[in-house]
Amino acid sequence: MNELSKLFGKLPAIGFEDFLSSGAEKFPYFNLHYNKEADSYLIEVAVAGFAKSDLNVTCSKGILVINGKRHDPSESFAGFATLWSSIALRSFSRSFVLGNRHEVGKVTLDKGILSVTIVPVDQPASTSIPIDG
Repeated sequence: MNELSKLFGKLPAIGFEDFLSSGAEKFPYFNLHYNKEADSYLIEVAVAGFAKSDLNVTCSKGILVINGKRHDPSESFAGFATLWSSIALRSFSRSFVLGNRHEVGKVTLDKGILSVTIVPVDQPASTSIPIDG
């Protein structure tokens, strides 16, 4: 059984359908890493420009949801008029279906990367996860 199917089980891979098949572009971009010895995963989400207070991470019934919403995007540009903008600062919601043997372990925000560690457990809990960093 490959590592992706172990993590995401037989449920539709919400948030991964583009990664696994169509190649369609989704925002924000992410990396997925696997640690075979620990049977754990690391999801890194590119959230440059988002503050910790702009992000919300929850996990309920095996579905990890990461939301980002800029509360006041104009505060970064005090006194300046935007002439060109290609940095994506739009709101987003990204969902990942976890297998029934994993839950969120730790969430950190560092240098514009939101890192979510997925660890094995006997009984996953439903909860809102604090972001460290």
